[in-house]
Amino acid sequence: MKAAVLYKPGKPLVLEERNIPKIEKGEALVRVVRTCLCGTDLKIWDGTINTPLPLVPGHEVAGKIVDAVPANDHEKEIIETIKKEYNENVLIYMYIGCNQCYYCRSGEKQLCPRVKRIGFDVDGGFAEYIKVPIINLVPLPNSLDYDAAILADAGETVYRAFKKMPQRPGATIVIMGTGGLGSFAILLAKLLGYQVVTIDVIDEKLLYAKELGSDYIFKAQDKENAVVLADEILRTIGERVYAFIDFVGNAYSQEVAMNVLDKKGYILQIGYSSKETYNRISIQKLVWNEYNILGSVGGSINDLYEVINLVSKRKIKLPVSKIFKLDEINIALQTLKEGKALGRICVSPE
Repeated sequence: MKAAVLYKPGKPLVLEERNIPKIEKGEALVRVVRTCLCGTDLKIWDGTINTPLPLVPGHEVAGKIVDAVPANDHEKEIIETIKKEYNENVLIYMYIGCNQCYYCRSGEKQLCPRVKRIGFDVDGGFAEYIKVPIINLVPLPNSLDYDAAILADAGETVYRAFKKMPQRPGATIVIMGTGGLGSFAILLAKLLGYQVVTIDVIDEKLLYAKELGSDYIFKAQDKENAVVLADEILRTIGERVYAFIDFVGNAYSQEVAMNVLDKKGYILQIGYSSKETYNRISIQKLVWNEYNILGSVGGSINDLYEVINLVSKRKIKLPVSKIFKLDEINIALQTLKEGKALGRICVSPE
């Protein structure tokens, strides 16, 4: 099979022929049809996130079951159901937990202290085939196409983050950053009845945000003066905001958030950098205004099921703007790095 392999951080992925993975009990072999690219793939690529090398990255994967070796009746039922009712089409839940710790037993494998992540710690979807635990297979409804690969990370992550705050339809929220997660957040926020303000640094992304339904768009121009942008937002919309959804995670976004948030408002922190700290947060403002600052990472497999069901029933058009061939993986990564990707971009081995 063909696979794109990372051998050294910062260097182009190497396209090479590999043996199709051999599966063991409890595993399934999936033919990859679509793998979407995430900002985290850039962190893996440049070495910001330490991963075992060589590695086949790619963690937002959709495909078809080719073979499986169930280890028990439950796994056998999973495979039979997917084959019979879903034409063998699946999304892959990316978190492989230990299945013994508190977090795994409570259904939140993404928080497992011994978690292994597909495309991070084990080979992922930038290849023609991938092997995964059968219990990580999630049926892909016939009403959705393979662009639904975006739901395997961006979708479940945004959905879980929104669940952390009480919903207030009609309120205003700010979405900071309109990459793949931010784009899906606009769609979800509008579905939930929010007025949406979007901030980004790239004009094309702001226009795309408007197409997705954002009510207001603002360009972050002066990174040294976040207060100016915050004042402009408040003058324009005429009210403070209920929530600030941060997909950037730097000092500038923190300062904007602290200057637009209403009392008892929420900062949902999803974007991050290993070098950034919470150094622009006024403790006095935090206490006096009873702000809620919540970190959120990934999602549970139940979150993935729920967001798939939501997208399928409400017929949400997913923000996938371009599909590259697997041979073009390095072009796709460079496109993402340069900020030229609108919504999500994906690769396909087909």
